[in-house]
Amino acid sequence: MIEQAERAGQNTLNKLGEQTHRINYTETQLDLADAHAEIASEQANKLKKVNGSMFGFDVSNPFTKGKREAKELARVQAMQEEQRASRENMRVGNWQSQQRINSALKQGQNSSSYKPGKSSQEHRGRFQFEADDEDNRMEDQLDNNLDQISAGLTRLNGMAIATGQEIKSQNETLDRISAKTKDVDDSIVKTTYSLKKIR
Repeated sequence: MIEQAERAGQNTLNKLGEQTHRINYTETQLDLADAHAEIASEQANKLKKVNGSMFGFDVSNPFTKGKREAKELARVQAMQEEQRASRENMRVGNWQSQQRINSALKQGQNSSSYKPGKSSQEHRGRFQFEADDEDNRMEDQLDNNLDQISAGLTRLNGMAIATGQEIKSQNETLDRISAKTKDVDDSIVKTTYSLKKIR
């Protein structure tokens, strides 16, 4: 029964790890969508400006060309840095997720705080009416069963803690995704409205 619970816990942790990778990928794609929405907004503003001109082309001040180019370069660099940071956050999040899962799966194997069967052998005489080989075998079997249950419960506890940590991390990421989604949606709505007004 403990083995079934452990297998279920391992499967759950593995599925949570895969889910974390997908959530982090979604956040990265949302950052990319935000960058494209910003570009679309700028292009819509240029189109609005060109469409409003009676000459049909964009005439800009030649004396401020250097400032405009510097501003454009800074904007592109900031966007690139933002995308780089997003990719790094995804990589770190995936690595941390994998570390949590691996440590939980390995924790039970390295647990040695419990010394199986020591105290029961010393105090066994108090509880046995007649200490014969059959009673000792039964006591040994009970001790082995308790040792297996204890080790299994220790592993399950580690898996439960790791599962909680993984879910907490995913919830934080989902909260960020929710906020970013609202920002991207607002940007797209503004750009769409701006494009509809161009005649």
